Amino acid sequence: MIAISCSRCGQGKDAKAGKQGAKLPRGWKRREDEIICPACWSKAFVLRALTMPVAGPHGDLDWPGLRESLSGAWRDATSLANWAITELAKADVIRRPDMDKMPPAPQPYLYPGARVRCPQMDPQSVVSLLHAVEGKYRATRYDVLWRGAASLPNFRYPMPYPVNAQGWTPFWLSEKERVPLISLRLRGQRIVLRLRGGHEFRRQLAAFSKMVDGTAVPVEMALYRRNVSSGAHRPGIGDHGNGGEQRAMTRVMAKLVVWLPRDAQSARESDSVLLVSSSDSALFHATIPGDEKPWVLHADHVRRWIATGRTRTSRLHDDRKAERRRDPQIRDAFAQVSRKLRNRLDTFTHQASASLVAYARRRRCAQIVWNDSVRTYLPEFPWAQLAERIRYKCDEAEMEFSLASGEADGKPA
Repeated sequence: MIAISCSRCGQGKDAKAGKQGAKLPRGWKRREDEIICPACWSKAFVLRALTMPVAGPHGDLDWPGLRESLSGAWRDATSLANWAITELAKADVIRRPDMDKMPPAPQPYLYPGARVRCPQMDPQSVVSLLHAVEGKYRATRYDVLWRGAASLPNFRYPMPYPVNAQGWTPFWLSEKERVPLISLRLRGQRIVLRLRGGHEFRRQLAAFSKMVDGTAVPVEMALYRRNVSSGAHRPGIGDHGNGGEQRAMTRVMAKLVVWLPRDAQSARESDSVLLVSSSDSALFHATIPGDEKPWVLHADHVRRWIATGRTRTSRLHDDRKAERRRDPQIRDAFAQVSRKLRNRLDTFTHQASASLVAYARRRRCAQIVWNDSVRTYLPEFPWAQLAERIRYKCDEAEMEFSLASGEADGKPA
């Protein structure tokens, strides 16, 4: 064992010896010449995921070649994930009547078999994917093996293709033309992808700039595919068929996971509290004790979205008679309505939570107390998702977040 200590607070801990020095315990980080404990790291950095569309390949590679490589990568990732989850289940125990508690999960070494099964997949991506699958299996292991309340997880094509921190590099096209580019290995070849910019991605570009200058710490990225509407005409929009059914328009997306430095000015010396509560006349009211007029968010357009989606779904149910129960057009229409409403609500919860936390920062509040016990204004709204996003935006702004209602548990819907 080797004794290590945090470079910032001096906390000591024993670590195992490795080939290149001490192997850091779980949660400890090494940054340049510093060894940082989990508490000091969480005070200095916050983990965030940036999602940006891929505008196109950069260099000699064109869109047809990129889509062919991505199709192979997603096919390998899907096949390897399903194989790994099956191997983990085969190596695990079967519950017997004489068992009092579930034994620890086995730890089979799947890397050699994974390399044989998907030889064209990059080794770093294989390791990242195996770690993600093992985490998924451990999360569902109790319900699958012990309670019998769930089935074994399975993964559908296209499985996002992961690339760990050492496998990708962000940089600008030039200092004059600040076009975001990412260099990575994909199925044995080095490629460069150009990401979308513009004013609508100013938050992502600000974080991307911190990755390029070294103040932020890249963690992992993933390439995946997202369905878009048929009216999207940007470069890179492609289509894929499903056995002769209606062809779906898709866009290639890049999710960048990064440790961002906390804002040094975000800490508040004030002890004021922002009381936020839902009501039957608005989505929520935000009030600071002593203020006469609250900050109100009505969100009438969200009520129209939900009502429109409910009406369209009801009419599609009327059209789906027994003779048209398997009609692919009606099935695709159901999926399109639900996907559109889900994407709208997902964007709105991000915007509403960001606006609320920005208001609390402007009023120099140190805590947000959330109460959503009254849900008559929008009973079908994802309240738990909104509470969770307010929570992690408060964490980024170094504010306290507490639940007063007892109904929203902070877990995403």
